[in-house]
Amino acid sequence: MSSRRVGWFRALTVGGAVSLLAASCIYDPDHRCGPNQHLSGLKTCTCDDGLVLQGETCVPCGEDQISQGGVCVCKDGYTRAAGDAGTCVLGGPGTPCDLTASESGCNDPAYLVCRDHGGGIGYCTASCTADNDCPHGFSCDTTSSPASCKMRAVGEGDKCNATADCAGKDATYCENTLVHECLVSGCSTTNALSCSEGWICCDLHSLGLALTLCAPEVDCPTAH
Repeated sequence: MSSRRVGWFRALTVGGAVSLLAASCIYDPDHRCGPNQHLSGLKTCTCDDGLVLQGETCVPCGEDQISQGGVCVCKDGYTRAAGDAGTCVLGGPGTPCDLTASESGCNDPAYLVCRDHGGGIGYCTASCTADNDCPHGFSCDTTSSPASCKMRAVGEGDKCNATADCAGKDATYCENTLVHECLVSGCSTTNALSCSEGWICCDLHSLGLALTLCAPEVDCPTAH
C-alpha cells in the first residue's frame, strides 16, 4: 500500500472516528445508544438487524431493498433507478447476470450485454460507441469487444474540500484530510457490484470506524 493511502486510512481512524461515532451514538449513562440501536463488540452504537443508519436514526430499507453490511442494497434481479439512489427497479443496467449461461438474465432490450465486473461476476449493460450512449454511472469502454458501457461511479476521484463538493454524485464522501477526493461510501461487502470495476468495498469497522468505502483492493487495510 502506498504511503499516501496508509496516511489516509490512519487519518480516518484517528481523526474521523470521533465525529463518525458521535453521529451514531449519543451518550447517556442509562441509555448509551439511540432507538433501535445496540452496543456492538467494538463499544460503538450499531443499528439493530434489518435497519440502517440515516443521520442519527436507524430506519428500515425501502421497497425491493434489503440490509447488507449496514447499508441498503437492491434485491437480486433489481438495480438502482437512474438518478434516484433510494429506488430499486426490476432489470436495467447493473443487474447481476450469468456470464456462463446461454440465457444471461439480461432481459431488458436496451441492456442485453452481460459484462464481466471481475472475478466471474457479471452485470447487464449496453453496447456503445460513446459515453452519451450509456446510462448514469456508466462510461463507454471502447477497448472491450464489443464496446460496452462500464460501471463507473460518477464523481469518484473528483477533488473536494467539503461534503458539499460531492453533492449530487455517486461518490458522496469527501476525504478532506489528505487526498481531498470524493469517494463512494456505504458500499456492501457482500455485493461486489456496489463498487466500480477494479474496486472493492473496504470495511473499516474493525478499525473503529462505522464506515465502508470503495477502494482498490491493494489499498484496503482490512482486505488482507
